[in-house]
Amino acid sequence: MLPLPSNSVLGCRYRILRSLGDGGFGQTFLAEDLKYSFQPQCVVKRLLPQSQNPSLLEITRRLFQKEIEVLKELGKHDRIPELLDSFEENGEFYLVQQYIDGEDLEGKIVGLNESETIYLIREVLEILEFVHGKSVIHRDIKPSNVIRRRHDDKLVVIDFGAVKQINSPSVIPSKKSVSVAVGTPGYMPSEQAGGRPRYNSDIYATGMLGIYALTGIQPGEIPRDENTGELIWRESVRCPLSQQFEAVLKKMVRDHFSLRYQTVTEVLKDLKDLNEIPRTVVRESDSDPIPPTVISDPHPLPSEELTLQDWLKKSILWIFLLITGGGSIIVLSFMSFKLPQASPVTATRGLYLLPRVVQGVQEGCCGTSNPPPEPSNPSPTPINSPSPPPLDDPPNPRPPVPPEPNPSPPAPPIPPKPNPSPPSPPPRNDDLPCSIAGC
Repeated sequence: MLPLPSNSVLGCRYRILRSLGDGGFGQTFLAEDLKYSFQPQCVVKRLLPQSQNPSLLEITRRLFQKEIEVLKELGKHDRIPELLDSFEENGEFYLVQQYIDGEDLEGKIVGLNESETIYLIREVLEILEFVHGKSVIHRDIKPSNVIRRRHDDKLVVIDFGAVKQINSPSVIPSKKSVSVAVGTPGYMPSEQAGGRPRYNSDIYATGMLGIYALTGIQPGEIPRDENTGELIWRESVRCPLSQQFEAVLKKMVRDHFSLRYQTVTEVLKDLKDLNEIPRTVVRESDSDPIPPTVISDPHPLPSEELTLQDWLKKSILWIFLLITGGGSIIVLSFMSFKLPQASPVTATRGLYLLPRVVQGVQEGCCGTSNPPPEPSNPSPTPINSPSPPPLDDPPNPRPPVPPEPNPSPPAPPIPPKPNPSPPSPPPRNDDLPCSIAGC
């Protein structure tokens, strides 16, 4: 295949600027589209068939058109280059794809920690989930085929070359079909190296991408166990690694495809679970005890004694208003009043005091109840003596007792008789008529 010189124009539209790389089945160039005045940049892939036999060339052309349809479907994904054009010129096939402004991951992912590696793997797998849904196997996942897009810092998977299918000698009809391995050593599992790639062959390559990021060792240089054929990479990891993520990576790169994850969806589910389940990382800080978190109530309830007192005060007020004719409004208000949450002992004490409170209200209102018992040492109070000053906030105010009127002057003293009887005590307020007592 002869190289294309710079400034050469293909298809009367695309001017070659420089070469981007050569592969076993074609070349890739950076070009500009002359059809538009602002001349946007694009990528032109030159595909050269292995044989110029007319019958084989016609087979290659049909396969090329078929793969163009597949690439158009893949280009609908935001992180896969869009297929812009395709044409045939001088027996060679050309693909024109969207140019991704960014840098590939070659040499830029070494030294990532666990969280960064998980994010890297998840981004690639999300793209592959879409690709596999279109019945396509990429077959060449590696750092140089993954670009970090500059304007949004997202990963883009490139090099979905149809040339890998149309140039395979297996498409040539013969009695003995020979298959060609497509891929990169180290990132290519054993079944793909034998020409029989599977969907989880891309999972293997993505797992090797993560191991390369954690160890810095090229996948082709990682030793294998002589008995099982499994990779020995855990001892070369440069950062703390959880047992859960280690198990996911090991399952991604198992030597036999039947022991690997079968679908990308399974891997994404396990990676998602890593964020929901605490990961176990072996290091010294993990042995330090974590102090318990104490959560206090920002709105504590009032104390039991204070709550009961408030309830008693309000109960006295409701009962007093009920006796004096408060009406149905007071009854409804009393029904809507909530009892406090008190202990059995305190609640019983409050209910025991309630009859006395009711009796005191009735006495203060009409004086119809029995008089309270006299104290042990009563001190009689003269009728005309002034009543004590009222308290600042009496619980049950009583109207003052007016002094007894004295309509007539006192009678002259009667001379004492022999053996006089002891004088009778002055009458109490309870013995006075209701009109004098001030009911």
